[in-house]
Amino acid sequence: LGFDKNGVIKGGFRFERKPFAISVALSANPNDLKNTFKFEIGSRILKGLAGVLYGDKNGLKWLTSFWAPVTDGKRGLHAFGFSVEGENAKPVALGGGVGVNNEVYQGRVSLDKDLKPFGTNIIIGRSPIQHSFLNQGY
Repeated sequence: LGFDKNGVIKGGFRFERKPFAISVALSANPNDLKNTFKFEIGSRILKGLAGVLYGDKNGLKWLTSFWAPVTDGKRGLHAFGFSVEGENAKPVALGGGVGVNNEVYQGRVSLDKDLKPFGTNIIIGRSPIQHSFLNQGY
C-alpha cells in the first residue's frame, strides 16, 4: 500500500500456491475516481502460462503468454514462448521468443484494426517482456 504527492493511492496483493499464483493491484485518487482508477489482475500457472487484464477509464488491455523450457541446461536452446496482446476484445500484437544460452531473443508484431501486421519490435538479450499497467505513463 502506498501513495504519492498527487494523492494517488496504490495497493495490491499476491497469492501464491503451487502450481499457480494470482495478483491484484489497484490505483486511484479518491478525489477523482472516475479519471484516475486503474486496475490490474494477473495469474500464472506452472511458471509458464500467464495472463494479465488491466484497464482504466479508456478501456481494457490484456496479455496472454506461454513460456516453456526445452532443456534444463544453460547452453543452447533452453526455452521458447509466444504471446498475444489485446485491447478490449481485439488482438493488437503477436509475440514470440527463444531462450538461447543465457539470453532471450524476442520478436513482436503489431496488428492494425483489420489484424494485418504494421510494425515490429525485436528485443535481444533480456528476460521475457513483462507487462504492468500501473507502472506505465498512461
